[in-house]
Amino acid sequence: LEIPSDSSRTPSPTGSSVSCSSCPSVVILEPPRRKPFSPEELQSRKRFKGEKQVSLRGKHDVLVYQIPGTEDAYVFCHDRTNVHYQIFQCVHCWEFKKVTPILVIGDEFLEDPDKLDHCCLGTNMLEDRVKRLTHKWLMNLREESKFCKSSPKEEYDNFLKWLRDESDEDKQVRKKMVKIFKESGRYKEHRKLFARCAMSPVTGTIVTAMIITEKVFLQVLQA
Repeated sequence: LEIPSDSSRTPSPTGSSVSCSSCPSVVILEPPRRKPFSPEELQSRKRFKGEKQVSLRGKHDVLVYQIPGTEDAYVFCHDRTNVHYQIFQCVHCWEFKKVTPILVIGDEFLEDPDKLDHCCLGTNMLEDRVKRLTHKWLMNLREESKFCKSSPKEEYDNFLKWLRDESDEDKQVRKKMVKIFKESGRYKEHRKLFARCAMSPVTGTIVTAMIITEKVFLQVLQA
């Protein structure tokens, strides 16, 4: 599956007009850019702790913020870097063609992610984490497969064992993540992914809706 490359990004009063060779023009709802904040202004802002997770695009980590009192979270990916801070965007708002920006320093948000003008409801935090951990494992496997010849079934079992016994979570969270992973399919459903990464490090690809969302988002925002 190929993701169309962005060929134009023209600002408009309501946002950005985006078109490509294989899809019609769509309007991206994007707020006007604000002037850069000074170090003094940044210092006075309240901080909200996020959690870094591997990006499905691979260049910058995403920042995950759990919605208080729920098992859901907002996921933000890197848009651009200013001198004193970075600007991230809500990944799932982008699915609705809306840009929801937030200021970030390190792994801290400079405003409450839960108070932004989201048009999405976020995503289940553990389901998102399992997908990202699986993606990270498979990417590492692609590199290691140049030197080892484990079968896809062996690597599938290795990942399941690591997720159950060795991942950086408490025991109850690990049990929930294993359940989520198994509910997404057993070895039969995951075989192709592990086979591509274990046996074909050059051509192996992983395609999920999450990867597509983040890639298209960053293609447009960085065009």
